[in-house]
Amino acid sequence: MSKQDSNPQLITTSEVSEICNVPKKTIEHWVLTNHKNIPFIRLGDRTVRFCKSSILSWLKEIEAQSDVSTSSTSKEV
Repeated sequence: MSKQDSNPQLITTSEVSEICNVPKKTIEHWVLTNHKNIPFIRLGDRTVRFCKSSILSWLKEIEAQSDVSTSSTSKEV
């Protein structure tokens, strides 16, 4: 296991909002409600961080699900 694997890069809510291109309040809502199953780490009562690699994987999963639902609803011409 590499040193990078044992020490994942933790990022803030603001950084996740930039990566996802959504408002910070949206990310906070997803964390509070567990909406979209966004992966996060709670470090205290109010402190939340995100593993950057987990967020990128999560986005790929959402993209793949979107591709599947789009292709299943498209009609052949």
